[in-house]
This record gives sequence, structure tokens and C-alpha cells, in this order.
Amino acid sequence: MFPFSESVYFSSNSVYAGVWLSRRRFPAGAFDDRMDDDERIELLNKLGLRTEKPRNLPIEKQMTATLANAATGGLAPRRT
Repeated sequence: MFPFSESVYFSSNSVYAGVWLSRRRFPAGAFDDRMDDDERIELLNKLGLRTEKPRNLPIEKQMTATLANAATGGLAPRRT
């Protein structure tokens, strides 16, 4: 579904902060510097990758279930 991904980390302690997903390759230099999401969105748009801040993001559990469902072709989990 999203063949390209880039992990980002908090600057002070290199703790995982999030992941960026894309259907298109990220432009060179898009993740060279640390910046907040709004600045990165602006940079990606300037570099030619149409980017927008998501609205109404689901909670992590819902997102994981949705991505797993899409990755497996909509297969329902087995009931035990």
C-alpha cells in the first residue's frame, strides 16, 4: 500500500517519533534535517511531493488494524 517509508526520531535522545509513508519515492534531502511536521510538509511540497497533514487520524490500534487489513487483502482475523 505504501512502498516508501521514512522513520523520524526526536532530536535530543534519538527516540522513535514516527513514520512517514508514501506511495511515491521521497525526494532527496527530505529527511536530512530535523524539523516539525508542518515544516517537513512545507519542504516536501517545495521538493515536488504533494503532501498534506492528515485530518482525524485514528488511534494507533485502529491504524494498525486498518493497515493489517489492507496488507492481507481484507482477510478477517481467525477466531480461536
